[in-house]
Amino acid sequence: MISKRVSLRSFLNHAYIKEMNNYHFYYSGVRNIQNPLVRDLLIEISEAEAGLVDRIEQILNTDMVEIANLSFSRDYFASPPNPTPFDPRRAEKEFHIGVCNDALAMEWESYKFYSSLSDKTNHEELKYFFKQCASLKGEMITRIRGLFETF
Repeated sequence: MISKRVSLRSFLNHAYIKEMNNYHFYYSGVRNIQNPLVRDLLIEISEAEAGLVDRIEQILNTDMVEIANLSFSRDYFASPPNPTPFDPRRAEKEFHIGVCNDALAMEWESYKFYSSLSDKTNHEELKYFFKQCASLKGEMITRIRGLFETF
């Protein structure tokens, strides 16, 4: 039982650190972006990251796994999101496209991370929470890709 608890805490600590890093990337990136559409999306994603950080921190601090019932518009486990980066040549010349590619890569890594965690845990509430986190990451990938279509 101890090793299971340590393992779950370890997963959650890793998730917390990952989300804090993502949050800082988006939050600091907002200041460097001139394109208002990209800036607005980065603000939205940074707010989602902050919410996820708060939720993970709450779980870690209370040692209770009462998972919030978050709703997402799509089940990204049925068909994973498309992580393909945008045109690398344009990304070299247009800073905002490079930032979108970086965001895609980060969200894809997080998607895979949470999908993996949901497979590894036998704790039903955590499994559901990690699936919700993966779905949130899938949703962010879809939003980033949708924004690129407007360029």
